[in-house]
Amino acid sequence: MSQVTVKCLENKTNNDGSLYGKFLLEPFERGFGTTVGNSLRRVLLSSTPGSAVTAVRIEGITHEFSSVPGVVEDVIDILLNLKGLAVKSFSDQPQTLRISAKGPAIVLGKDLHLPADVQIVNPDWKIATLSNNGNLNMEIVVENGVGYIPADKQKSQRPIDFIPVDAVFMPIKRVAYSIETARTPDGHEFDRLYIEIFSSGVIEPTVALGQAAANLIEKMATVAQFSGESISIPTTPEVPKVEEATDQRKTLSIEELELSVRAYNCLKRANINSLGELLSLSYNELMNIKNFGKKSADEVLERLHAMGLHLADEAMAANYQEGGMESEVFSA
Repeated sequence: MSQVTVKCLENKTNNDGSLYGKFLLEPFERGFGTTVGNSLRRVLLSSTPGSAVTAVRIEGITHEFSSVPGVVEDVIDILLNLKGLAVKSFSDQPQTLRISAKGPAIVLGKDLHLPADVQIVNPDWKIATLSNNGNLNMEIVVENGVGYIPADKQKSQRPIDFIPVDAVFMPIKRVAYSIETARTPDGHEFDRLYIEIFSSGVIEPTVALGQAAANLIEKMATVAQFSGESISIPTTPEVPKVEEATDQRKTLSIEELELSVRAYNCLKRANINSLGELLSLSYNELMNIKNFGKKSADEVLERLHAMGLHLADEAMAANYQEGGMESEVFSA
């Protein structure tokens, strides 16, 4: 089999600053394309480093269950908006972003005062709405990391008036791969691996793909040298296992799915507040929720799949026949 080659088929920037890349890797021995594709997908989703808001101080506010005078959104809504900010820090140290705004105004990402080492990828992202007499003074801490760290698990020496925020360091929002069976001129079958990477804009899909491959190589290098004696495999402490990352994401609130009002309210009335509680349901149990129809169920499945998550009874992959050619498609 020839050496594997990589081609970038498409690389584009969307209007919201997010990035998309599509790549072709070939040739692989039959069946090996799925192994490589699934491994790259998992590492891309769980172990790509990124930047995130980790804490916020709002003038006059001591806890998240408060409201800011003259601001339409309450503190929880402001924190949720800040989690959607695609921020990129070039520093290894925590960075502080500041804003001082007076109403009437709509506060956007571009209104933040940034340190030299910080960049906002989606400057038009809405943070808050101020009425005529509204004032909003905030300090926002941004750090680099990997995976997901719930607010209650963060270790910090910050002053007590800083509110910790669930830190989502995962800049790769979705990965899809497909396997196409092809033949050489002499009739030998091989796999073509297509990978699509959807990034928040913090990291280029090309760079993320290279990092994921290097991460896999690093983890398996010692295994390749194994001769029968016990040896330790060097690890990078800040990179969690995929299963670990999945468990962490289960603690996320269902607000992270950004569902329609109807679907969200149905889940909340059924006392389903976290992704873990949602993932414990089967499809039938989901459909049995009062006033929860197929349209809402399909919406939930789509959002879960975009995060690489599945309901309890779902199959993780689907095979289909297209144009007489065997093909496999996997998405997360």
